[in-house]
This record gives sequence, C-alpha cells and structure tokens, in this order.
Amino acid sequence: MGLSDSISRNQQQLDIVKNNFNYVYQKANEFLVFSQVQEEIEVFESLPEFLVHQSSEFNLLAFGLMEEQGSKFLQFNDVSLENIGQFFEKAIIHPELAIESIQLSFNDEFFTVKAYYQ
Repeated sequence: MGLSDSISRNQQQLDIVKNNFNYVYQKANEFLVFSQVQEEIEVFESLPEFLVHQSSEFNLLAFGLMEEQGSKFLQFNDVSLENIGQFFEKAIIHPELAIESIQLSFNDEFFTVKAYYQ
C-alpha cells in the first residue's frame, strides 16, 4: 500500500468522523431547542401568550393573532426567511398548535407571513 492510498483512506475516515460529529451536533441542538420550548410552554398559560412571546423573541414585525370567518391565523412581517423558519420550528413544538397553511408574500422590504392554525 502506497502513501497516497494511506492518505486517501485517512481522508475517508476523517470525512466519516466529521459527518458523524455534525449529525450528533445537529441532534443536540434540536434537543436543546425542544427543551427550551418545553420550559417556555410551562411558563405561558395559553397558546396565544406563547406565540406572542415567540414573536418578541424573534423580533417579528406587526405580529398579530386574528380570526376571520371562524379561521384563526397569525400574521407578521420579517426581512429574513431564516428567521421566519426558525420561528415556526419553535412554534410548532407547542402541542396545541397545528398549522394548516402558510401564505408568504414579499414586497420590496420584507416578507409578510399569514399562517392559519387550529
């Protein structure tokens, strides 16, 4: 076996270890977020209070909880799709929240999100 074969095999092993580490790291972060949300759920007595708290944590603009024709929805603005996604990742952990649909539009400055829920 030559030196280049040995280097190649070591590189493959390093890649495997790196991928394993990244997987475990990602799962640990997901568990951390889940644990934090569980603690917040205990603090806030109702789903609306929890959602308002989450909206302030993510600095969402013009956040509101509304109802039209018997359908509940939340609506807000934000400049970052990543921030919007992180908000929903945390919000959907709440056992009382079931998102039915999400509408997303964009103007020159920000995204407007309208999410119907039960």
